[in-house]
Amino acid sequence: MTRYQQFLYSFLLLFICCILAVGQLQASWQFQSSWECHASKEINKTYEAGDLAWLDLKALAGNLIITGKKGSDTIRFKGEACADSEEHLAAIQLDEAQTNGGLELTVIIPYKDVGYDPEYAYMDIEVELPSSLALKVTDSSGDMELQNTSATHIDDSSGSIRVEENHAQLTIKDSSGDMTIRENQGDLTIRDSSGDIDVRDINGKLTIPSDSSGDIVAFEVSGTVEIQNDSSGDIEITRAGAGVVIGSDGSGEMDITQVQGDVAINNDGSGSITITDISGSVQIGYDGSGRLSVEKIGGDFIVNGKGSGGIRNREVQGKVDIPR
Repeated sequence: MTRYQQFLYSFLLLFICCILAVGQLQASWQFQSSWECHASKEINKTYEAGDLAWLDLKALAGNLIITGKKGSDTIRFKGEACADSEEHLAAIQLDEAQTNGGLELTVIIPYKDVGYDPEYAYMDIEVELPSSLALKVTDSSGDMELQNTSATHIDDSSGSIRVEENHAQLTIKDSSGDMTIRENQGDLTIRDSSGDIDVRDINGKLTIPSDSSGDIVAFEVSGTVEIQNDSSGDIEITRAGAGVVIGSDGSGEMDITQVQGDVAINNDGSGSITITDISGSVQIGYDGSGRLSVEKIGGDFIVNGKGSGGIRNREVQGKVDIPR
Protein backbone atom coordinates (compact mmCIF):
# COMPACT_ATOMS: atom_id res chain seq x y z
CA MET A 1 0.00 0.00 0.00
CA THR A 2 1.39 3.37 -1.05
CA ARG A 3 1.62 6.32 1.29
CA TYR A 4 -1.18 8.01 -0.60
CA GLN A 5 -3.40 4.94 -0.19
CA GLN A 6 -2.53 4.81 3.51
CA PHE A 7 -3.48 8.44 3.84
CA LEU A 8 -6.83 7.88 2.11
CA TYR A 9 -7.50 4.81 4.25
CA SER A 10 -6.73 6.71 7.47
CA PHE A 11 -8.83 9.68 6.39
CA LEU A 12 -11.76 7.41 5.47
CA LEU A 13 -11.52 5.57 8.78
CA LEU A 14 -11.47 8.84 10.72
CA PHE A 15 -14.46 10.13 8.75
CA ILE A 16 -16.47 6.97 9.49
CA CYS A 17 -15.63 7.21 13.19
CA CYS A 18 -16.81 10.84 13.27
CA ILE A 19 -20.10 9.90 11.58
CA LEU A 20 -20.67 7.10 14.08
CA ALA A 21 -19.84 9.39 17.02
CA VAL A 22 -22.30 12.04 15.82
CA GLY A 23 -24.97 9.39 15.35
CA GLN A 24 -24.42 8.06 18.87
CA LEU A 25 -24.54 11.59 20.27
CA GLN A 26 -27.80 12.34 18.48
CA ALA A 27 -29.24 9.07 19.70
CA SER A 28 -28.12 9.97 23.21
CA TRP A 29 -29.82 13.37 22.96
CA GLN A 30 -33.01 11.75 21.67
CA PHE A 31 -32.84 9.21 24.47
CA GLN A 32 -32.35 11.91 27.09
CA SER A 33 -35.15 14.08 25.69
CA SER A 34 -37.49 11.09 25.78
CA TRP A 35 -36.74 10.84 29.51
CA GLU A 36 -37.45 14.49 30.31
CA CYS A 37 -40.71 13.40 31.90
CA HIS A 38 -41.16 9.65 31.60
CA ALA A 39 -43.91 9.57 34.23
CA SER A 40 -46.10 12.49 35.27
CA LYS A 41 -49.22 13.35 37.21
CA GLU A 42 -51.15 16.45 38.21
CA ILE A 43 -52.17 17.30 41.76
CA ASN A 44 -55.00 19.83 42.13
CA LYS A 45 -56.29 21.09 45.46
CA THR A 46 -58.68 23.85 46.51
CA TYR A 47 -58.98 25.28 50.03
CA GLU A 48 -61.29 27.85 51.57
CA ALA A 49 -59.16 30.72 52.88
CA GLY A 50 -61.82 32.78 54.64
CA ASP A 51 -60.82 31.65 58.15
CA LEU A 52 -57.09 31.26 57.49
CA ALA A 53 -54.49 33.71 58.81
CA TRP A 54 -51.52 32.39 56.81
CA LEU A 55 -50.22 29.88 54.28
CA ASP A 56 -46.91 28.06 54.73
CA LEU A 57 -45.78 26.43 51.47
CA LYS A 58 -42.83 24.02 51.55
CA ALA A 59 -41.72 23.07 48.06
CA LEU A 60 -38.74 21.08 46.81
CA ALA A 61 -37.26 20.78 43.31
CA GLY A 62 -39.23 22.47 40.55
CA ASN A 63 -40.39 25.89 39.45
CA LEU A 64 -42.83 27.86 41.59
CA ILE A 65 -45.35 30.56 40.61
CA ILE A 66 -47.55 32.19 43.26
CA THR A 67 -50.18 34.77 42.31
CA GLY A 68 -52.34 36.81 44.66
CA LYS A 69 -55.95 37.66 43.77
CA LYS A 70 -57.58 40.70 45.34
CA GLY A 71 -60.87 39.87 47.04
CA SER A 72 -60.43 36.12 46.67
CA ASP A 73 -61.24 33.74 49.53
CA THR A 74 -59.83 30.60 47.91
CA ILE A 75 -56.42 28.91 47.68
CA ARG A 76 -55.82 26.89 44.53
CA PHE A 77 -52.86 24.55 44.28
CA LYS A 78 -51.75 22.96 41.01
CA GLY A 79 -48.73 20.67 40.96
CA GLU A 80 -47.18 19.02 37.89
CA ALA A 81 -45.11 16.12 39.24
CA CYS A 82 -42.53 14.41 37.07
CA ALA A 83 -40.17 11.45 37.62
CA ASP A 84 -38.16 8.90 35.71
CA SER A 85 -40.52 6.03 36.56
CA GLU A 86 -44.07 5.36 37.74
CA GLU A 87 -42.69 3.91 40.96
CA HIS A 88 -40.73 7.06 41.77
CA LEU A 89 -43.65 9.24 40.68
CA ALA A 90 -46.03 7.50 43.08
CA ALA A 91 -43.90 8.63 46.02
CA ILE A 92 -44.35 12.33 45.14
CA GLN A 93 -47.22 13.63 47.25
CA LEU A 94 -48.69 16.78 48.81
CA ASP A 95 -49.19 16.82 52.55
CA GLU A 96 -51.64 19.29 54.09
CA ALA A 97 -52.29 20.36 57.65
CA GLN A 98 -54.35 23.12 59.25
CA THR A 99 -52.94 24.36 62.54
CA ASN A 100 -52.85 27.54 64.62
CA GLY A 101 -55.20 29.31 62.26
CA GLY A 102 -53.18 28.61 59.13
CA LEU A 103 -52.61 26.08 56.36
CA GLU A 104 -49.36 24.21 55.79
CA LEU A 105 -48.75 22.58 52.40
CA THR A 106 -45.68 20.35 52.10
CA VAL A 107 -44.43 18.69 48.93
CA ILE A 108 -43.14 15.18 49.64
CA ILE A 109 -40.32 13.82 47.47
CA PRO A 110 -38.52 11.20 49.62
CA TYR A 111 -34.97 11.80 48.38
CA LYS A 112 -33.49 10.52 51.65
CA ASP A 113 -35.43 7.27 51.77
CA VAL A 114 -33.44 4.09 51.28
CA GLY A 115 -33.95 2.78 47.75
CA TYR A 116 -35.37 6.05 46.39
CA ASP A 117 -32.76 7.13 43.87
CA PRO A 118 -34.39 8.55 40.73
CA GLU A 119 -32.49 10.19 37.91
CA TYR A 120 -34.94 13.06 38.36
CA ALA A 121 -38.04 13.81 40.42
CA TYR A 122 -39.60 17.23 40.81
CA MET A 123 -42.87 19.16 40.97
CA ASP A 124 -43.64 22.43 39.19
CA ILE A 125 -46.18 24.38 41.24
CA GLU A 126 -48.72 27.13 40.60
CA VAL A 127 -50.64 28.64 43.51
CA GLU A 128 -53.41 31.25 43.56
CA LEU A 129 -54.35 32.76 46.89
CA PRO A 130 -55.89 35.92 48.39
CA SER A 131 -53.42 38.78 47.95
CA SER A 132 -53.85 39.76 51.62
CA LEU A 133 -53.10 36.30 53.05
CA ALA A 134 -49.75 36.12 54.91
CA LEU A 135 -47.41 33.78 53.06
CA LYS A 136 -44.24 31.90 53.95
CA VAL A 137 -42.32 29.97 51.27
CA THR A 138 -39.55 27.39 51.61
CA ASP A 139 -38.02 26.06 48.39
CA SER A 140 -34.97 23.95 47.54
CA SER A 141 -34.32 24.50 43.81
CA GLY A 142 -35.93 25.97 40.74
CA ASP A 143 -37.06 29.46 39.77
CA MET A 144 -39.60 31.30 41.91
CA GLU A 145 -42.08 34.06 40.96
CA LEU A 146 -44.42 35.87 43.34
CA GLN A 147 -46.94 38.44 42.09
CA ASN A 148 -49.34 40.56 44.20
CA THR A 149 -48.80 38.60 47.43
CA SER A 150 -48.30 39.28 51.14
CA ALA A 151 -45.19 37.17 51.60
CA THR A 152 -43.37 37.60 54.92
CA HIS A 153 -40.60 34.97 54.60
CA ILE A 154 -38.84 33.29 51.67
CA ASP A 155 -36.16 30.65 52.25
CA ASP A 156 -34.61 29.41 49.02
CA SER A 157 -31.54 27.30 48.22
CA SER A 158 -31.00 27.83 44.48
CA GLY A 159 -32.73 29.33 41.49
CA SER A 160 -33.82 32.84 40.64
CA ILE A 161 -36.34 34.77 42.76
CA ARG A 162 -38.69 37.44 41.44
CA VAL A 163 -41.18 39.24 43.69
CA GLU A 164 -43.53 41.95 42.40
CA GLU A 165 -46.14 43.94 44.33
CA ASN A 166 -45.67 42.43 47.76
CA HIS A 167 -47.83 43.88 50.53
CA ALA A 168 -45.93 42.97 53.69
CA GLN A 169 -42.61 43.26 55.49
CA LEU A 170 -40.44 40.59 53.86
CA THR A 171 -37.35 38.61 54.86
CA ILE A 172 -35.49 36.59 52.20
CA LYS A 173 -32.75 34.02 52.77
CA ASP A 174 -31.15 32.77 49.57
CA SER A 175 -28.09 30.66 48.79
CA SER A 176 -27.63 31.17 45.05
CA GLY A 177 -29.41 32.70 42.09
CA ASP A 178 -30.35 36.20 41.00
CA MET A 179 -33.00 38.12 42.91
CA THR A 180 -35.39 40.80 41.60
CA ILE A 181 -37.76 42.69 43.92
CA ARG A 182 -40.29 45.27 42.70
CA GLU A 183 -42.75 47.31 44.81
CA ASN A 184 -42.54 45.98 48.34
CA GLN A 185 -44.84 47.62 50.88
CA GLY A 186 -42.78 47.25 54.04
CA ASP A 187 -39.23 46.70 55.23
CA LEU A 188 -37.13 44.27 53.20
CA THR A 189 -34.30 42.13 54.64
CA ILE A 190 -32.10 40.00 52.37
CA ARG A 191 -29.44 37.45 53.34
CA ASP A 192 -27.74 36.22 50.18
CA SER A 193 -24.73 34.07 49.33
CA SER A 194 -24.33 34.52 45.57
CA GLY A 195 -26.15 36.09 42.66
CA ASP A 196 -27.19 39.61 41.73
CA ILE A 197 -29.73 41.57 43.80
CA ASP A 198 -31.94 44.12 42.04
CA VAL A 199 -34.35 45.97 44.35
CA ARG A 200 -36.65 48.82 43.29
CA ASP A 201 -39.56 50.76 44.79
CA ILE A 202 -39.38 49.72 48.44
CA ASN A 203 -41.73 51.46 50.88
CA GLY A 204 -39.60 50.89 53.97
CA LYS A 205 -36.06 50.08 54.98
CA LEU A 206 -33.71 47.83 53.00
CA THR A 207 -31.31 45.75 55.10
CA ILE A 208 -28.74 43.33 53.68
CA PRO A 209 -26.89 41.73 56.62
CA SER A 210 -24.63 39.68 54.34
CA ASP A 211 -23.97 39.19 50.63
CA SER A 212 -21.06 37.06 49.46
CA SER A 213 -20.91 37.78 45.74
CA GLY A 214 -22.89 39.47 43.01
CA ASP A 215 -23.92 43.03 42.24
CA ILE A 216 -26.43 44.97 44.35
CA VAL A 217 -28.77 47.57 42.84
CA ALA A 218 -31.17 49.50 45.10
CA PHE A 219 -33.42 52.13 43.51
CA GLU A 220 -36.14 54.21 45.17
CA VAL A 221 -36.09 53.05 48.79
CA SER A 222 -38.14 55.24 51.13
CA GLY A 223 -36.19 54.26 54.25
CA THR A 224 -32.55 53.60 55.06
CA VAL A 225 -30.42 51.37 52.87
CA GLU A 226 -28.10 49.34 55.11
CA ILE A 227 -25.58 46.83 53.76
CA GLN A 228 -23.73 45.35 56.69
CA ASN A 229 -21.26 43.05 54.93
CA ASP A 230 -20.65 42.70 51.19
CA SER A 231 -17.75 40.53 50.03
CA SER A 232 -17.59 41.27 46.30
CA GLY A 233 -19.58 42.85 43.53
CA ASP A 234 -20.62 46.35 42.58
CA ILE A 235 -23.07 48.40 44.67
CA GLU A 236 -25.40 50.96 43.10
CA ILE A 237 -27.81 52.92 45.30
CA THR A 238 -30.12 55.62 43.91
CA ARG A 239 -32.79 57.61 45.77
CA ALA A 240 -32.61 56.41 49.36
CA GLY A 241 -35.03 58.34 51.56
CA ALA A 242 -33.36 58.04 54.97
CA GLY A 243 -29.62 57.64 54.48
CA VAL A 244 -27.18 54.90 53.49
CA VAL A 245 -25.06 52.79 55.86
CA ILE A 246 -22.44 50.35 54.57
CA GLY A 247 -20.48 48.36 57.14
CA SER A 248 -17.85 46.48 55.16
CA ASP A 249 -17.33 46.16 51.42
CA GLY A 250 -14.62 43.82 50.13
CA SER A 251 -14.28 44.59 46.43
CA GLY A 252 -16.23 46.18 43.64
CA GLU A 253 -17.23 49.64 42.57
CA MET A 254 -19.71 51.73 44.55
CA ASP A 255 -22.06 54.40 43.17
CA ILE A 256 -24.37 56.25 45.59
CA THR A 257 -26.55 59.14 44.46
CA GLN A 258 -29.65 61.17 45.39
CA VAL A 259 -29.80 60.34 49.09
CA GLN A 260 -31.86 62.15 51.73
CA GLY A 261 -29.79 62.02 54.92
CA ASP A 262 -26.23 60.89 55.61
CA VAL A 263 -23.98 58.35 53.90
CA ALA A 264 -21.68 56.32 56.16
CA ILE A 265 -19.17 53.73 54.91
CA ASN A 266 -17.18 52.02 57.65
CA ASN A 267 -14.64 50.09 55.56
CA ASP A 268 -14.05 49.71 51.84
CA GLY A 269 -11.47 47.24 50.51
CA SER A 270 -11.01 47.98 46.82
CA GLY A 271 -12.84 49.59 43.96
CA SER A 272 -13.80 53.13 43.09
CA ILE A 273 -16.45 55.03 45.07
CA THR A 274 -18.64 57.78 43.58
CA ILE A 275 -21.05 59.68 45.85
CA THR A 276 -23.19 62.53 44.51
CA ASP A 277 -26.21 64.63 45.47
CA ILE A 278 -26.40 63.88 49.22
CA SER A 279 -28.52 66.11 51.48
CA GLY A 280 -26.54 65.24 54.63
CA SER A 281 -22.92 64.37 55.43
CA VAL A 282 -20.59 61.72 54.03
CA GLN A 283 -18.26 59.88 56.42
CA ILE A 284 -15.87 57.08 55.43
CA GLY A 285 -13.93 55.15 58.06
CA TYR A 286 -11.31 53.62 55.78
CA ASP A 287 -10.97 53.60 52.00
CA GLY A 288 -8.55 50.86 50.84
CA SER A 289 -7.82 51.36 47.16
CA GLY A 290 -9.50 52.97 44.21
CA ARG A 291 -10.63 56.46 43.33
CA LEU A 292 -12.98 58.27 45.75
CA SER A 293 -15.11 61.06 44.32
CA VAL A 294 -17.84 63.08 46.07
CA GLU A 295 -19.93 65.94 44.71
CA LYS A 296 -22.92 68.03 45.85
CA ILE A 297 -22.77 67.17 49.55
CA GLY A 298 -25.11 69.10 51.84
CA GLY A 299 -23.11 68.47 55.02
CA ASP A 300 -19.56 67.44 55.90
CA PHE A 301 -17.17 65.16 54.04
CA ILE A 302 -14.88 63.18 56.35
CA VAL A 303 -12.44 60.36 55.58
CA ASN A 304 -10.67 58.89 58.62
CA GLY A 305 -8.12 56.76 56.75
CA LYS A 306 -7.13 55.76 53.24
CA GLY A 307 -4.85 53.42 51.33
CA SER A 308 -4.10 54.07 47.67
CA GLY A 309 -6.12 56.05 45.17
CA GLY A 310 -6.99 59.70 44.85
CA ILE A 311 -9.74 61.64 46.62
CA ARG A 312 -11.73 64.29 44.78
CA ASN A 313 -14.48 66.51 46.22
CA ARG A 314 -16.64 69.29 44.80
CA GLU A 315 -19.50 71.40 46.14
CA VAL A 316 -19.27 70.26 49.77
CA GLN A 317 -21.35 72.63 51.93
CA GLY A 318 -19.83 71.62 55.29
CA LYS A 319 -16.28 70.95 56.42
CA VAL A 320 -13.86 68.70 54.54
CA ASP A 321 -11.52 66.51 56.55
CA ILE A 322 -9.48 64.03 54.50
CA PRO A 323 -6.03 62.43 54.93
CA ARG A 324 -3.14 64.15 53.17
